[in-house]
Amino acid sequence: MKRSISCFTLILLCGFVLASCGKKSDAPGGAAGGSTEAPAGSKYSMKAGIGEGYMEMMGQKLQMKLAFDDFGAKSSSEMSGEMMGQKMHQLTITKDGYTYQLDLTKNTGSKHKSNERDNMDFRNMTPEQMKAQGIMATGADSVINGKECKVYTIDPSANQKTPSKGGPEMKGRVWIWNGIPMKMEMGTMMKMEMTKMETSAPASSAFDVPADVKVSELPENPPAMK
Repeated sequence: MKRSISCFTLILLCGFVLASCGKKSDAPGGAAGGSTEAPAGSKYSMKAGIGEGYMEMMGQKLQMKLAFDDFGAKSSSEMSGEMMGQKMHQLTITKDGYTYQLDLTKNTGSKHKSNERDNMDFRNMTPEQMKAQGIMATGADSVINGKECKVYTIDPSANQKTPSKGGPEMKGRVWIWNGIPMKMEMGTMMKMEMTKMETSAPASSAFDVPADVKVSELPENPPAMK
């Protein structure tokens, strides 16, 4: 059974697999916001937040919403719009050690135990992980919608022994604020930007799975897709 599309997995088309292990560093995320200090290993520097933005892919524009609490231990990311003439409404919820990937147009979805593939953890990258994923700090800061971000270049093919030919240009840049991707550009393939980000606590219902969505549980170690 195929998993439905995760909002932030779709945002990060390169398929970053950034594990939260080794020496912890705030370099990719910047200083913590608010008066509460983030616990070691937290995905985000702020305890809670609500954001809105958009993604453009292949000439199509999709609306995005993000909500998180407990420094990113609980999160909800939503994407809606039309893609190639088809309505799209995807919701991804992470909580209690599980990731739920829901298709709200079909009222179906799946859940599985959260793993490194679900955890795009920019705050806790080690230099080795950055190198492995083709991510490099530019040393520059840039303000995106009032948020001072660290800027990184991305080249997923940098460590490939045999670079692919004929595919879309996937090199790009990402702007990170407190662990959150505020903007991302991947060649001509995709552009994402968070136009609004507030350090406000979302309603607890933001992390509820809709009652009318039928959810099936995937095996803990599903077979690799060919």
